[in-house]
Formats: sequence, C-alpha cells, structure tokens
Amino acid sequence: MYSFAPYMGVAAGNARRQLLLQYLPIFTQYTAYTGNSIHQVSATFTNRSSPRWSWTIGMNGLHGNDSVRPLTPSHTIVVGNVPGSGSSVASYLPNAGIVTDINGAFDLLYDVSSRDALGVRIANSFNSYPQLHENSGVMTETVNYTHLVRPSLGVLVYQQTSQYYLDLHCTAVGGGVGVTWQPRSHAELSLQGGPQLNSSGCKDQQGFSYHAYLSSNVRRESQFYVRGDRQPVVGFLGPGLWQDDFSGGYQRRFSIRNLIAADLGYAHSSTLVNTGDYKGLFAEVSYTRQMTGLFSLSCRYQAFVGRQGTINFTRNILLFSIVLTPESPLLSE
Repeated sequence: MYSFAPYMGVAAGNARRQLLLQYLPIFTQYTAYTGNSIHQVSATFTNRSSPRWSWTIGMNGLHGNDSVRPLTPSHTIVVGNVPGSGSSVASYLPNAGIVTDINGAFDLLYDVSSRDALGVRIANSFNSYPQLHENSGVMTETVNYTHLVRPSLGVLVYQQTSQYYLDLHCTAVGGGVGVTWQPRSHAELSLQGGPQLNSSGCKDQQGFSYHAYLSSNVRRESQFYVRGDRQPVVGFLGPGLWQDDFSGGYQRRFSIRNLIAADLGYAHSSTLVNTGDYKGLFAEVSYTRQMTGLFSLSCRYQAFVGRQGTINFTRNILLFSIVLTPESPLLSE
C-alpha cells in the first residue's frame, strides 16, 4: 500500500489583512483493493479594521473515504505554545465509508481597553455519513469577556449556546469562568468550565462543560502538553450530545535534524443517537529526520483501539514517509 499527498497553499496579506488557503488531497493505492482518496480544504481571512476591532472568518472541509483519514499527515492544534493532537485523533468509526465534514466560524474581537477584551464567536459544524444513514449538525454561539490581572494572568467569563439539528434536535445553554496563567516563558496553564443545561429533546443532561490544558517547554530541545475537554461531540463520531476526551504528548529534538514525538488520545461518548456508546484510544510514536536539502524522512506507528456499541475494533498502522518541500520566495521570507 502507498499514498500520495500533495499539499498546496496560498498565503497573502499585509499588516491589516491576512488570507490563507490550503488544499490537501490524499490518494491511496493497494495491491489487492481498489484505491481510495480523501480531500481536505481550508480557508481563513483575518481583518483588523481598526486598532480595537478585528474579525476572522474561516472554514475547513473534508470529503472522501474515512478509512484514508488516519493515513493523512498528522494535523496539529496549538495547545498553549506547543503543537499537539486534538480530540478527533481518537474518534474513528470503522466501516464509515464516504464522509463529509464541514466546519465554519466567525470571530469578532473588540479591545475594550489595554487589559479588557470582548469576544463573540459563531460556529457551525455539519457532518454526513450516508453509509451509516447519519447526519449531524450543531451551531454554537459563544460570548466571552477577558480581563488581564497582570501580563501573565488573565481571567474570563463566558456564555455558550449550542443548537443541535438534523438527527438530533435540542438546545444546550451554559456558561462559566476561566483563568489563564503563564508562570514562566514558554509555559501556560488554562482552566475554564461551568454548568451546561439541555432541553428535553436532548434526553440527557451534559451537566458540566470544561476545557483545560497545560503546556511547557522542558528545555530548549523538548516540550510536552496535556489537554482535557467535556464538550459537544465532534462530528467524526456521528450525531451525539457530548463527549469526554483527553490528549497528551511529548516532543524532543536531537541535533537540530532529528525529532521524536509521542501522542496519546482518548474519547468517550455515551449519548450517540444511532451508533451506541463510543470509546476510543489512540497512540502514536514518530521519528522525523531532516535530510540535507529539500527532503525529510519520517516513520510513525499508530494504534486505534475502541468500541462502538457492541462492536470492538483495533487498527494498527506503520507508515514510512518521504516529504519534499520545494523552495519558495514566500516561505524563505
């Protein structure tokens, strides 16, 4: 089996406006099976219309055979200042077939003063699994107010409303408080949470919602992160109300050209509409070697262990990759 993943991106902007477009198709061929593919695209536009006002609109989409998704290059999210894995890494449905996942958000930020900021976020997620006869959607609105007690310590209050539609119809309303602390350079701790109440159509109560993470550079060559959430279920699991997830990882660089990394993820949801309870565990170890010139080599091993309703599944992947990064005037600048 082999796969080919050409990445294409366009970045443009100035001091007030930035635009980023990205496209990543993955084509996989097998010696004894028909080839599969999956396509990922994203677009983000940021505008700072005045010293106090700024807004961002963005979307990302995925369409193709879900069995190819774990073979794609590992996508990372920023946990503090450390690249890490999100909750979706442990969310894998066997035999899902062709899937469509579209997410979009609009963020508006107003700097009330040098220490205070008001933010508004409107986001929507749509997911379709025709082979499993499932469709899910959730629209979320969040308002938060942040105050810097001092440069290294910030507090916030927030209100959040989620409207579920398609296979699940109900509303969840909640809010809470949070704190972000940077005890030293390249180290950050963030905690936030509060009560979450659901309408009768949800048939269950989320009760409490939270988000927490810790990230730090151990030395200049190594860094780690841990993250936990109780949040609305991600689209990869199909229609559902909420999920608990955890992820953590460690990266270390040796002699500039060598990088080793290990990541662990766990996701659990007991309120899925059509597929029953879900528990998933993900683990990955990887080694990357930057060669002289434009090439880098990597080897990574992934393991999925989970249960969907009464079905237990495992999946193990050993993937060797050659990455070519062409020189570009934009990248070199």
